[in-house]
Amino acid sequence: MYSDSDSGSDSNSEEELLVWRSKEETQAARNMVFSIPSICSSCEISDPDDNNSENSSSTRARDLVSFVNDYLRMISTYNLHDSEKHISMFMFSGTPEALVSLVLNSANQCKLFLYPNIRFIPRPIRKHCVRLVFMFCDLLYSDDKLGNQHPLYYTCCKTLVSLLKLMGFRNTSKYIYVTEPSDTIQEFYPLVSELANSLCSGLNTCRMSSMMEPLPTSLILSIENDARLLAFFSRYMLRAIEDHVRLKGQSLPLNIDDDFCKQPCYLLEIYFFSTVYLNLRYEFLMCLANIGLDVSSGKLFNYTPRWPGYLSILRELKKFSTIYLNYEEDLFSQVRVYQYQVDVLVRMSKRSDDLRWLLEHKNSISSNTRDYLLMKMFPEMLIGRSQILTESFKHLSLGTSSSLLTGLSVEFRNEEAVGSGVLREWFFMICQELFDPKGSLFLACPSDCRSACETSAPILLVLGGC
Repeated sequence: MYSDSDSGSDSNSEEELLVWRSKEETQAARNMVFSIPSICSSCEISDPDDNNSENSSSTRARDLVSFVNDYLRMISTYNLHDSEKHISMFMFSGTPEALVSLVLNSANQCKLFLYPNIRFIPRPIRKHCVRLVFMFCDLLYSDDKLGNQHPLYYTCCKTLVSLLKLMGFRNTSKYIYVTEPSDTIQEFYPLVSELANSLCSGLNTCRMSSMMEPLPTSLILSIENDARLLAFFSRYMLRAIEDHVRLKGQSLPLNIDDDFCKQPCYLLEIYFFSTVYLNLRYEFLMCLANIGLDVSSGKLFNYTPRWPGYLSILRELKKFSTIYLNYEEDLFSQVRVYQYQVDVLVRMSKRSDDLRWLLEHKNSISSNTRDYLLMKMFPEMLIGRSQILTESFKHLSLGTSSSLLTGLSVEFRNEEAVGSGVLREWFFMICQELFDPKGSLFLACPSDCRSACETSAPILLVLGGC
């Protein structure tokens, strides 16, 4: 039998062994990560005319990818302190800078995957991986005036989006490795600012291009992608700004002109973000003005539209403008000058586009476009006149009670007309079909020609066996 003292001695020796192993692993990890920059340098050094040198460099680059992934797989899943130290060692060893330099400057352009399957990253350490991906986004960002970002920049942004979604980073600014809203603002501001600047560059290129030539597909996709990423990341920064201002005993909107630097909620990022907003607003309004010229050229509708994602950008500008006093009113007072252009954008939007926010500023669009927008928000039925009762029944049977209560939108097949007039015609034709004696649903009452009596004919026969 073991005594209590023996048991305690064994327990202590086991703890010492665990500590010793942890130190050994830490030293091995340190040696590994600090050797990566030198490996990156050897991968970059290759003679383009020497096939053997190029093949050797390619082999080292492939080995490097495995080396990096092996290091990241060593992240401790049972000790949060060790996992944070592991990621911090990677970040401050010069490895991220060396990897990015290799990707941007090497002729091989090897693709580096920070982690093969982010869904399998243990939940407790995801917040530390967010720090790492933030760093790679910042390093990969380019100040190219044409908005030409390296493909890995968008890959890192998408990885960051996936990580934040998996973490459930939605309703508060305190879910990642920071504890204060101000920390979240400082973390997200560079990324939001970079995306907004990239969007400005894309819009500038869009409006400066020839009206008679279609925009490059790559530019259209870049603008739409930047707008989508900006919408995702900005909502977290805006939420953090709200929390920060509230914690300082104030509320939005903030007066940016009234000695803002002396206010308790002052942050350099909040002050600079107003400039980011104004630059984006200027480029957007200039592009909005060009829509009239595009339409008057008469060739716009023969190819891909020249104004990708404009309404999405306006929605983000609306959100940003709520931070500062009078910015929202100023924005939409200028948008109302281009009411015709906004009408064109609304009428060319997809039914899946959520434009309900635009109804808050109904004077920005004409009354006809406002009616058109309301009709688009209702459940849509595409009906053939020859089978109006049968097809209407099929559409209505698929709708829910809540969706039907919002209203109906009806279009007749092979016809362009939409709106309330078409809806009234549909109701009239439905009533005609329902009370047509040939339909066998209702018959005129013998005692009162203004009344109808229900028949006992099976509904399936009446509806054509549907």
